[in-house]
Amino acid sequence: MLRGITYAEKDITRFLQESGDTLFVNDGMMLSEPEQEMLSLIQSNKNGGVRTTLKGIVERFERKPYGWYLAAILCVLSKICARGKVEVRLDGNLLEDAELEKALLNTHAHPNIVLEPQVDFTASQIRQLKEFFKDFFDAPPNASEAKALGHETAKAFESLLLNLTSIAAKYEQYPFLKTLDTPIEQIKELYSKPYSFYLTDLLSQEDPLLDMKESILDPIRNFMSGSSKALYDEAHKFLQSQEPNLAYADGDEALEIEGILADPSCFKGNRMQQLKTLIGALESKVNEQLSKEKAEARESINSLRNRIQGMEEFSQLSPEQQDELTQRFDGFAQQLKQQTLIAVLRDRKRQFEENIYPQLLRQIDTWLKPESKEADGKKKASKAEYISSRSIPVTYEKAWLADEQDVDGYLAALKEAIMREIKKGKRIQI
Repeated sequence: MLRGITYAEKDITRFLQESGDTLFVNDGMMLSEPEQEMLSLIQSNKNGGVRTTLKGIVERFERKPYGWYLAAILCVLSKICARGKVEVRLDGNLLEDAELEKALLNTHAHPNIVLEPQVDFTASQIRQLKEFFKDFFDAPPNASEAKALGHETAKAFESLLLNLTSIAAKYEQYPFLKTLDTPIEQIKELYSKPYSFYLTDLLSQEDPLLDMKESILDPIRNFMSGSSKALYDEAHKFLQSQEPNLAYADGDEALEIEGILADPSCFKGNRMQQLKTLIGALESKVNEQLSKEKAEARESINSLRNRIQGMEEFSQLSPEQQDELTQRFDGFAQQLKQQTLIAVLRDRKRQFEENIYPQLLRQIDTWLKPESKEADGKKKASKAEYISSRSIPVTYEKAWLADEQDVDGYLAALKEAIMREIKKGKRIQI
């Protein structure tokens, strides 16, 4: 029966790793004579209620009329195990892969190793699982034999679980990934099942699984691997970087963008296209307002520059002194070009008007008025104090001006307040 083939224990690993789809390709799915003989014995024992142990198989085939040696017996058994025709158990636990190989080579365990014929699966069950595999995993399985197909399905679920778990780990950055929690739990229940489960019980869950794939898994995986993720990231980054400016932009685009980013279903439909449109609109508004603020700041600073250059005192300064003053205006104008935050832009403008500009006026006064000496010989600079007209408190009993009489009354109060400061020796910056 062995047909002169020489078997060695080292061949056991190779035979166990081969599936029924690759084992003896020339014979297709047909068993060799030694395989059929051994399988028939195991099936006959099963039908007769006799428990088949590996020790019993070895003893049977070592004796006449067979006379097989141990390595040949173990290799033939490995072949029918690889074909999915026999299950091997030790202490009730199913042995596969490395555990099965180790058990076959351990002669001391042979009396406790039980062999049982595998339940035959129908062609319909195999075909249905292959169809499900192709639909759910987007590729046809490599295996055609029942056991190998079951194992391939288990590994495919395990690979999918690893992929989804890796994606779900980015939940903090993409809150909608919380949607994956339920699918991940479902797949955890599926990937570690015995291979027979996928041929007998899995198909009862086919419709819910395919619905889950279509409504959640595919949209999320496509989102995370495509341009939609880039749009989401761009929107999130834009809101973060422009947050200080958003209060100055009219409209509800910012709130709508935040709503889409927080939407648990934002990975579906055309939500990212809506997001792209909103970002474009909001960015235009922010840039327009920023440009407007810069223009107003430049206009204000240029007005102050023209005013100071038009002063008679400015013409009395040396060219070097005039350049020093002018450079202060040029430097501030350069800062305005680089500024991207509206609030900071307004604050810098205010600081220049209320602090730096009065300093420049005092500098002119210092240059034009020589220092005087006090009685103790110390130098004392003659400096005028400049204050902004905005800082002068005006006492007026009304909250607004409604007619000419109100205007006259307010102007009188303003004049009184200004004169009060001038009498104190202060100069009013306008």
